[in-house]
Amino acid sequence: MPAGQKLKVLRNVRNITVREVEQASRRIAEAKGDKRFQISNGWLAQLEKGVSEPSICKLFSLSVSPDSRGKNGAEGWVEPLEEDIYRHG
Repeated sequence: MPAGQKLKVLRNVRNITVREVEQASRRIAEAKGDKRFQISNGWLAQLEKGVSEPSICKLFSLSVSPDSRGKNGAEGWVEPLEEDIYRHG
């Protein structure tokens, strides 16, 4: 399964909306003072469809965006990716 599809499955399993990812990435971009960290709804949809590929800045934002319980950092919503994908999708 392509990475974008895995990301979508994981986001859905963890009940995280595209809007929540966008909002979290906006806070990261503001904290960093760099708009390259910001993820739009449209761009995330393209990533999940395999149309776009992430830059290192966007990968960073995806890795620390909060999960449905409000965590962030190393325990963000992309950890553990493989375990959740294989269990739920």
